[in-house]
Amino acid sequence: AALAASGRSRLGDFEDPLLDRWPALGPGEGALLFGGDMLLGDGAAAHMKKDGDDWQLRRIRALLAGSGAVAVLANQEGPITARRRSSGRGGWNYAQDPKTAEVLAKAGFTHLSLANNHAEDRGLDGMLDTWTALRKAGIHPLGAGRNLAEARQPAVFDVGGARVAVLAGIQAWHRLRKKKWNATADRGGLNFLDAEGVRAGLAEAKAAGSLVVAFPHWGDNYSPVTADQRAIARRLVDAGADVVIGHHSHDAQGWGVVDGVPVFWSLGNLAFGTPGRFGEDKHQPGTGLLVRMVLRDGAVDRFEVVPLQINNRLSTYQVEPLRASVARAVLMDLAAREGAAVEFVSGLGVIRPPRSAPPKGE
Repeated sequence: AALAASGRSRLGDFEDPLLDRWPALGPGEGALLFGGDMLLGDGAAAHMKKDGDDWQLRRIRALLAGSGAVAVLANQEGPITARRRSSGRGGWNYAQDPKTAEVLAKAGFTHLSLANNHAEDRGLDGMLDTWTALRKAGIHPLGAGRNLAEARQPAVFDVGGARVAVLAGIQAWHRLRKKKWNATADRGGLNFLDAEGVRAGLAEAKAAGSLVVAFPHWGDNYSPVTADQRAIARRLVDAGADVVIGHHSHDAQGWGVVDGVPVFWSLGNLAFGTPGRFGEDKHQPGTGLLVRMVLRDGAVDRFEVVPLQINNRLSTYQVEPLRASVARAVLMDLAAREGAAVEFVSGLGVIRPPRSAPPKGE
């Protein structure tokens, strides 16, 4: 049981391979790679100081570097700033060393969402420090900016015969509205996914791309899919989203379909500097997901999924891919939660879109 929980096996690599490589893309195919919540440092700071700043990402470097994706996207949880004064919010309060941006760039991240509930833990200035540090390192920040126009601006990619626009945003929680974390025409902040934010944001994304991916921060920590997530997903789909890929719950929530649109409710953590709360048993495995969205002939052909071990009580703050046998069981469990389907090709989870049709509205 302990071996299974750790993602390791008594079998040899040939019989039970570690899922640390992606299959080659086919002719005419292109891809985008999506990961969940990231926080470098915090509980991992001692390891980073002793063994290198890339400590947390070292065991997934092959997956990040070898995806063949035109962009690697994730959620940057918490500010990258030297500021020490917190915003006064209760609970967890984060800040990461300014050199974090360079570490992330060297690891291969190209686009990071700042639309999350820790973005302004060091105030608006701390969020703007993060925005500036990422841009300086060559990473494009999403979902936040110096004004609403920047916060709503989608990232646009030409990939697999499609022009894909990715819109990042955050559930408009009352506590964040009260603190005025939302961006306005003349104030920096985050892209809130309230009714107006969804309508205007999706309209801009649809004008920029033929296929729109919504990348929301939503739901509750370490919890099943919430009613609010389902309501926001329907709002996003009704406004024209062709794919929805979410984050925030810290543990993966699986995937489903809303009116013919594939929805990944939460990818869980990618590399996160806290121990993690994965059930009552502190040694219960937690799962994060790396999702490669493969496009061909202007449409989504498939989603390839690699589950990750993210429980830092087991892996000493090094996120790691699972072996194929354990990954299969994990993905089958996640699929069953929403009555969804998953195939397995060479141990890799493969999810087919519900229809091989042009994007919504065409």
